[in-house]
Amino acid sequence: MRAKIITLAVSILMSASLVMAGDNGEITSEKDIKKKKMKDTINTINNDVFTNNAEVVVIDAKNATLSNAIPDDTRNSINKEVSYPEFARDNQEEGMVIVSFTYNEDGYIEILSSNASDQKFNDYIISKLEKIRLKYGSVTIGKAYNAIFHFKLL
Repeated sequence: MRAKIITLAVSILMSASLVMAGDNGEITSEKDIKKKKMKDTINTINNDVFTNNAEVVVIDAKNATLSNAIPDDTRNSINKEVSYPEFARDNQEEGMVIVSFTYNEDGYIEILSSNASDQKFNDYIISKLEKIRLKYGSVTIGKAYNAIFHFKLL
């Protein structure tokens, strides 16, 4: 299984087995709850992360397909470090993480902000990105880079 590049307009495609009553009494499936959480996540990111008009980069977590906004050395480092999380593969889970990060003077990634469809995915991505260090690279120290990791089972 591998991660697939997706746009922000995507909804999580999971089978719904659990049905619950929503806030206003309507019957809501687990799938609808996850879709609402994803929409809320996207709205939060739009309000918080993208207000600085920074470039947005969509990342295929397996193949690291990026736009030109993130330098090749960063893309290669992400490609080596990030894969489909084992916990998610084992439990047939999908998710999305949006991260804003920068590089410090020592070459390490520092997370500025993040949001995810599930906290486990958020913790996974942060732990992986914080391991990345560029010794020789073409990044701008202090520049905000934004990445979207969408994990989809194929």
